[in-house]
Amino acid sequence: MVLGGLRQVLVSSRLVHRNLVSLLGFITTPEFIVVFEHMNRGSVHGLLRGRTPLCFEHEEPDVLFKALAHTAAAMQY
Repeated sequence: MVLGGLRQVLVSSRLVHRNLVSLLGFITTPEFIVVFEHMNRGSVHGLLRGRTPLCFEHEEPDVLFKALAHTAAAMQY
């Protein structure tokens, strides 16, 4: 677990993109914990799994499209 986690830390520390959360730090003892920037509107994973309420309910279609385009750009990165 720690080796895979260190790989995640190494990759995450090199990623810089406005649509990705930033790695803030990590610890290895007493257990391996990785700390990322807080996502106050929830994650894409939570949204797709129904755990995060849709934040754009009252937005115009162009705002929704822009949000989806930014998400796709981050995933492509």
